[in-house]
Amino acid sequence: MAPVQFTFLLACLLAGFSSTVSIGENWPSEASSPLSHQSSSSESDRTFIASSRKGQHLSFQRLLPAEFKERDLDHLDHQELQLHASEIHHSPQGLFHDHETDYSSHGFSHAVLLLEVSFGEADALLAFKDGIGNYSEGALDDWTPGKRSEYCSWTGVTCNRQLHVTALNLSSLDLTGSLGPSLCNLSYLEELHLDQNYLHSEIPPELGRLSRLRILNLEENRLYGSIPKVLGNLTSLQNWDTERFFYLTATNQLRGTIPRSLGNCTKLWYLDFYGNDHLTGLIPEELGKLIQLKYLSFQQNNFTGSVPNQLENLTTCEYLSFGNNSLQGHLPVGLANLSRLILLDVGYNYFSGNLVHVSSTSWTELLWLFAEYNSFTGTFPELLLSCRNLEWLELSYNNFSGNLPGDLGRLSSARSIRIKENMFGGEIPESLTNISLLTDLTLFNNKFTGPLDALRNSTLLEYLDLASWGLVQNKFTGRLTDAMVRSWPNMKYLYLYNNALMGKLTRALGNVTQLIDLYLMGNKLEGGIPEEFGDLQKLEELSLYDNELTGKILASLAKMQDVLYISLGNNTLTGSIPQQLGNLTKIRGLSLHTNNLTGEIPPDLGKLQKLEDLLLFNNNLIGSIPATLTNCSALSGLFPVTLSNCTNLGWLDLSRNHLSGYVLDAMALLDISGNQLTGELPMELGTLQRLTTLFMADNNFVGSIPAELGEIPNLLELDLSGNQLSGPIPVSLSRLRLGYLNLSLNQLCGPIP
Repeated sequence: MAPVQFTFLLACLLAGFSSTVSIGENWPSEASSPLSHQSSSSESDRTFIASSRKGQHLSFQRLLPAEFKERDLDHLDHQELQLHASEIHHSPQGLFHDHETDYSSHGFSHAVLLLEVSFGEADALLAFKDGIGNYSEGALDDWTPGKRSEYCSWTGVTCNRQLHVTALNLSSLDLTGSLGPSLCNLSYLEELHLDQNYLHSEIPPELGRLSRLRILNLEENRLYGSIPKVLGNLTSLQNWDTERFFYLTATNQLRGTIPRSLGNCTKLWYLDFYGNDHLTGLIPEELGKLIQLKYLSFQQNNFTGSVPNQLENLTTCEYLSFGNNSLQGHLPVGLANLSRLILLDVGYNYFSGNLVHVSSTSWTELLWLFAEYNSFTGTFPELLLSCRNLEWLELSYNNFSGNLPGDLGRLSSARSIRIKENMFGGEIPESLTNISLLTDLTLFNNKFTGPLDALRNSTLLEYLDLASWGLVQNKFTGRLTDAMVRSWPNMKYLYLYNNALMGKLTRALGNVTQLIDLYLMGNKLEGGIPEEFGDLQKLEELSLYDNELTGKILASLAKMQDVLYISLGNNTLTGSIPQQLGNLTKIRGLSLHTNNLTGEIPPDLGKLQKLEDLLLFNNNLIGSIPATLTNCSALSGLFPVTLSNCTNLGWLDLSRNHLSGYVLDAMALLDISGNQLTGELPMELGTLQRLTTLFMADNNFVGSIPAELGEIPNLLELDLSGNQLSGPIPVSLSRLRLGYLNLSLNQLCGPIP
């Protein structure tokens, strides 16, 4: 026996093992562990599933503005395997018959042999550490050969009474390096937690020797390669997670197919392949033998083929996700019999048919259903009306058609119904008034018609999108009444654009003080803009574009201090531009074009230093462009100041805006046509390297065409017509790749280059 072994044994004997053996800094005993056999009851598992509804796996925050909104992939957070702190203390009875065992007895010999074997486990741990490059400060400092006899107290190590390593928790220690084969020598290991590190290697096949392993957690690393087939030998495995979150610093990228041998791990209740991106091939039908599964995710990979019918056998499954793959075909009818399902995600695939081809289902516990971005057809899936507890329904971006069922109100627990980008038609069912918990209703780009009366009791609504864009359009009619709008006190995002709503803008909208986005453009609304709109202190985007509004632009709009975009163009507004708009210091876009506005451009607009887009064309403005606009330094982006057709404007000065000459050097489009501008064309125009469109027609410019215009490499459209330009056409223009050129109605002479 090595001296260090004898010293350790002798010390233990002399002390009668009266002191405790600390085996892990922050680990509970097996009996107290939420992942042990004792704590894996149906109720605790159900609690785990319920506690994972935070959006990390399936989050769907809508981007704004509405026509560009899509599912932002943020995804039902599973916070499962966080084992919490406690120290385990063992008595000596597991090693010796009693405290008075003689040194020469069989018990002594057994203890010596046990320690020799256990020191072999210490060597395995040290060999693993040798493969680690870096780790968080102090994390593995106690893992040293000098403390070899104390390995059961090393950071993250848990031992049983016989001093065998049964659990290793090195989660979140910033480990770098490789996951070597040495851990296979920990033959008593039951739990291995290496998640949330930076390990960069393949999964060693030797892990398949750990026959006692119940929990394997490798999520959030940089593991690569294929999943070893021998892991199918881990028949005691209950929980396996190779998940990868969307963290750029620590992601697994496993490749290849799922081994069929995993079907042998029949004790598994948690199996997660989420987010490896490169797993391919068919989903093995052998996984249908894992009848104890409660959590199964294939999400965010490249699996192909159809869903195996054998998965119908997973009758205890509560979380089932196929989302974000390339799966196709019809969903198995038997999925409708998985009565314990809480979440089903089949979104972002190529599934077809009418969801599941049955008229009723056993999904009485279902809370979330995600089926967006597929090729589902037919009418609204009738089986969903049996899902009385359904809270979130997502059917967007499919080919569903027909009217919504009249008894849609049976989904009385629904909080979110999203069916945008389909071919649904008809009116919103009156029974929708029964869904009193609804906070999100998205019917964007369908063929709905009729009034909005069914929404009159939706007092919890925060997000309402009934808008249209493109060829397929809703055409809701009727009026936004005071009573209806007052029933939406919690509304934050209201998108009703491109419909056929009529009547006056109700003053009640000014009392919906939670509003952040208000999009009413493209309707037939009339009358003035209510004074009360100025009370929308949280409003960021206001679009009333393309209606039949009249009256003045009220100074009260300047009270909306958080507003970023105001679009009032294409109406019949009159009067002058309120100078108070210069107090909207956060505004980035102001569109007042195509109205009947008069007067001068207020110098106060020069205080809008974040302004990127200023559209004033097609009005009756007079006077000069204020020199103060040169303070709007954000106008140097791709959004030019568009002032065409302001026929009484006298001169243009946009200096101190990253300009070269008269215009912005980052500008892509310059349109100052239809004014009364005079003087010669500045040769500095030739320095505008990003300019693609230059319209200066119908002014009073004189002199020659600057040869420098031929130095604008990206210029595609040039219109200098209707001026008093003279002299020859510069040869340099022939070097341009112009798709449109108009030099007519000038006094040019000489040959055409």
